[in-house]
Amino acid sequence: MKNKAGIIISSIFLFIFLCSGLLFILTPFVAEKYILPDLVEKLPFDEKELSLSRLTPWRLEGAVFFADKGRDSFSVAKVEARYSPASLLQGRVTSVSFDSAVLHVDKVESNLSLRGLRTKPPSTREAKRMELPVLPVIVEEIEFKDARMVVHEDGKAAHIIINGNVVPEYEQLPGSGSMLKALTASFSTQGAMELEGSIATEPDQDGHKVDFKLKMADLSQPLDHIDLLQNPQAGGRLNIQGHMRTEGMQAITDYDVQAELIDFSFQTGSMVLHNSAGDVPVSLRLQGDMEKADYQLRGLELHQPEQCTLLVDGQYDFGKAEVQGRISLLPARTQAAVNVGFQGTLGEKTMIHYQAKGEKFTLENGITAEPFSANGSVNIADGAVSAMLEATFPKITDPKHDLSLVGIAVELPFNSPPQAPGVVIPGNMRVEEIRYKEEHSGTLKGAISLAPDRMQLAAQLTTPFFENFRLTCSGEVMALDELGFQCSFPESDIESGRLPGYVSFPEDLEFSGKIGGEIRYTVAGGVQSGDAGITLKDLNISLNEYSLTGLSGSIKFPRLPYMTSSPSQLLAIDQIRLGKIFMSDARVALRVDDGEVVFIEKARLNWSGGLVEAGAVKLFKNMERVQTTLYCDRLQYTELLSQLGIGDAEGEGSLNGRLPVDFGREGIEFDNGFLFSTPGNSGIVRFKNTQKLRQGIAAMSQTVYLDYSMDALENFSYNWTKLTFNTEGEELLLTLQLDGKPAEPLPYGYKEGQIARSSEGKGIQHPIRLDVNFRLPMRELFRYGKNIQSFMENM
Repeated sequence: MKNKAGIIISSIFLFIFLCSGLLFILTPFVAEKYILPDLVEKLPFDEKELSLSRLTPWRLEGAVFFADKGRDSFSVAKVEARYSPASLLQGRVTSVSFDSAVLHVDKVESNLSLRGLRTKPPSTREAKRMELPVLPVIVEEIEFKDARMVVHEDGKAAHIIINGNVVPEYEQLPGSGSMLKALTASFSTQGAMELEGSIATEPDQDGHKVDFKLKMADLSQPLDHIDLLQNPQAGGRLNIQGHMRTEGMQAITDYDVQAELIDFSFQTGSMVLHNSAGDVPVSLRLQGDMEKADYQLRGLELHQPEQCTLLVDGQYDFGKAEVQGRISLLPARTQAAVNVGFQGTLGEKTMIHYQAKGEKFTLENGITAEPFSANGSVNIADGAVSAMLEATFPKITDPKHDLSLVGIAVELPFNSPPQAPGVVIPGNMRVEEIRYKEEHSGTLKGAISLAPDRMQLAAQLTTPFFENFRLTCSGEVMALDELGFQCSFPESDIESGRLPGYVSFPEDLEFSGKIGGEIRYTVAGGVQSGDAGITLKDLNISLNEYSLTGLSGSIKFPRLPYMTSSPSQLLAIDQIRLGKIFMSDARVALRVDDGEVVFIEKARLNWSGGLVEAGAVKLFKNMERVQTTLYCDRLQYTELLSQLGIGDAEGEGSLNGRLPVDFGREGIEFDNGFLFSTPGNSGIVRFKNTQKLRQGIAAMSQTVYLDYSMDALENFSYNWTKLTFNTEGEELLLTLQLDGKPAEPLPYGYKEGQIARSSEGKGIQHPIRLDVNFRLPMRELFRYGKNIQSFMENM
């Protein structure tokens, strides 16, 4: 009996063992055939496959593969669960590992989506509060080995390799089952984005407290995935840490997150950002709940285009997608704060309105701006940014040049990326008053237009001094070192009586006429070039008894920024009057050097019926004297004597010679100048009033020879004549030399070898040589008085 019982018991155990072995052998087949297909039936993929490759009392192995429309979506090459029969009986799995999992994500217009995952629109989803489920089996550790997330965009793929593990903690429930109590997890990534992070949770009242940390060693990696920025560059490290509290599985009751940017630098286009000071990192803090978040940014500095530190505070409303806040800017050059308040909405279409106020500031060069204000908007939609700035500056002052701009208003648009070719966005600017030396001198208004590759400018300057004056300018800015502009004003009437008081001219100077001009200027690759010209027409200038009439001509400057004119710029003057001296038809060829020196290359004019040419002369500011030589050709003899006030004469003949002249603050000086008649060409001269000539021959007293000489000069035929010019004190010493005889016999004869009056015979034509000296007061002759001194002081 005992043997039979043993055989039966052994047979039962053998049967159980065989059944168990058969069960483990058939379980993968049964699971793949009947159980697993039902589990994945409702998943939104075209191809769905769960397989078990191995099942033992201690280990389970399998694989996962999902695809959609012939493209891989999610796969796990090996899923492995480790346990023991004893742990299974206790409802515990020792570990689960996912080896070589691959997740494929598509990026379309900045949105990420899992391939093949089709979900309902957000508006149709039902909002349900999720609670932690009761778990019949618990997993003590979950591990990810060489998992990959592949981001697909425009035919390119970015690979992120993920390794990590999760260690959960559970709470045993009364009866049966467990509930997740807490967990700790850590992970790291490599490839397109390298990160290290950890997360830890613990029970807290009705929910959980979650602490987390994240480190990124290279900030440049995520920039490839930011579409709004043009060619961005960044450097530095990112550390994020914080905590949040949850209610149940879904509702976040509050959070506090802090991010630090260490050795931070960022550049896009001409904008450069970095840490504001040495080792102090940039910090960003977020605090709030599911309804609102408060944010704070510190330690950030704008380095270009203008060095400036930034402080940002504000709040975001999640339900309304509304943001509000304030930005404090502190420019390094001015140390005067600019405060900006803003509010608006964020989302697919972002719209921000802002208002700014700036404190009074002074630049290094002394330019001061009164407190100013600005407002505008920023719109972001479909990857494009458009903005508008409207700013007003009550007054900007440049004390060094005694210049101020009053009532400045600017409307400036901005677009990124630029508008399509042919599309121009207009802006405006205006300066109500340009004040120089506290006197209103002009008004400026203009337009600013943004094109895809440049900024276009147009402006017009008017002045209250001249009604028809319009300075019109236009230009383009392609880059900071590439720009061009041109300005012009048509012929406009000018008049000295309408000029402001700060324009310095000699006392009693008056002028009127027309003036016009133009300028073209470019900067390309840091090289400046341009040209300019000024035109004068019918300009009349008078200073007491000095006058220039009909001044016309032009001066061109072909090599800006150097203020050097072209050579031989021609000016024409119809008439010149210097006291009793009258000249006409002047032609002056000159050159301007460096804007401070006027070099008169050649001057030619008509004087007393002949020609006068002046030697080369340089004129410059604060010069004490001007010296030149006047070369005279065929000056009409009697006309010259008349202008010099020597006598009323008529006749024929001409004079040639040179007159060295020295102009100074004290007056005009002649240095041994002379004019003489053309050799071999005699002439006739008739002096109608010889009284002044008689005074110049005082040495002869009242002799008969003197009477004979004076009678002869009334109709005198000279062989040669000469005039010499010298200055003594304030007088012109003018010596007149004559050699000849009376043109007709005079009623004189000879008595005892001397000339005597006689009525007998035909008379005589005795040869005469006279030296007549005149002392002429220079101030009376040239009428200069203060004229020359005023001219020299205002050069």
